[in-house]
Amino acid sequence: MSIFIVAAKRTPFGAFGGSLKNLSATELGTIATTSALSSLPSSFDKSSIDTVIFGNVIQTSPDAAYLARHIQLKSGLAVDKPALTINRLCGSGFESIIQGFTSIKVGDASMAVCGGAENMSSAPLVADGNSVRWPGGVTLGSGLQLRDMLWDGLTDAYAGIPMGITAENLGKMYGISRLVRGASLNFYILFFVTLLECRQIDILILFFAILNKYKYNIQECDEFAIRSQQMWGEAKKNGVFDLEIAPVEVQVKRQTQVIDTDEHPRPETTLEKISKLKPVFQKDDGLVTAANASGICDGAGSIIIASEKAVLEHNLTPMARIASYHVSGCDPKIMGIGPVEAIRGALGKAGLNLDDVDRFEINEAFAAQFLACAKELDLDMSKTNIHGGAISLGHPLGSSGSRIMAHLANEFQQSDSNIHVGSACIGGGQGIAIVLERA
Repeated sequence: MSIFIVAAKRTPFGAFGGSLKNLSATELGTIATTSALSSLPSSFDKSSIDTVIFGNVIQTSPDAAYLARHIQLKSGLAVDKPALTINRLCGSGFESIIQGFTSIKVGDASMAVCGGAENMSSAPLVADGNSVRWPGGVTLGSGLQLRDMLWDGLTDAYAGIPMGITAENLGKMYGISRLVRGASLNFYILFFVTLLECRQIDILILFFAILNKYKYNIQECDEFAIRSQQMWGEAKKNGVFDLEIAPVEVQVKRQTQVIDTDEHPRPETTLEKISKLKPVFQKDDGLVTAANASGICDGAGSIIIASEKAVLEHNLTPMARIASYHVSGCDPKIMGIGPVEAIRGALGKAGLNLDDVDRFEINEAFAAQFLACAKELDLDMSKTNIHGGAISLGHPLGSSGSRIMAHLANEFQQSDSNIHVGSACIGGGQGIAIVLERA
């Protein structure tokens, strides 16, 4: 049985504390779903949607426990059909498609709305219930002790480290570094001049050989961050995102403003500027900075999938066929390497290899994490993340998988490619990947 993507939309991603901050994940998911439904034929009967599955990671609104069900009802879908909210952390958007795919495969559904939604700007500061509900919890003068749910969501308590440290660990494993600057650069210049003056030709030749061998490592992370920003800028200028975007209306000073562009990207930034930023997690020799890590953002995506029978019955136009998927596990301390085995597994199930793929999209949680995956898989960068990624667009946890899949599905209409692969690492040590084929 073939299963197809027949609609795929996403909201623009709002910056942290930006234009979308007052829209709950439920509202954002509803906007994306309503837009996806509106792209189907006008004769389509919405009661034909058999299930709604939505991913969400940090429950940041009072109705978060009802997220999928409320998206379903607010989108005008049938009240007698089920809905499910899931959480596979950063892979939740992908996982919603896998769950919908499985429901169709086993005969529980013929069509499914699958998506992810996240409002990270609204992440609450919370007080532990045991500390405030029960007698003796808050003693005189002690005050309430609040926890930051956003920070907790980005920290693996089992491994005992925040996500950024997992990227630092991969950087060490794969020989990835940041831009050489300050004293380090001055040292190389001084060393070169000294060798030249002393006419140490043999050592000079060796010096150049070493530099040539490791030149890719000297400024990898920051250069990749600039690549992400500039490629998003070029893609935006060329209208690459137009097909996937579901514009969002927000009220600003009693006037309606339409948001149709991602807010986090900074395509005008330069390598010189970001190389001056200090590492966040390892102060002395760390790789991860605010510029080469994914942005904290708000947004949602919605993907509608259908069986071959439903496509024919409802006169739908397939955008892509879901060929295969795979979810894998890895060491939580290097969780960012998760896409490697997930991609290999998904391609293996589809009877494909890396050379068969025309487009890769791997979520850019961190530059060091992405580069480790790219090195391990020996990816062709000319077909990988060619329109930017999470470093530029941002990474609203539960919805990034939906963004990637919406992008790849719509891209078939803008290119002659045949095989697309989307993937993400997952906090706690997992990877997830889905293979799409041209329909």
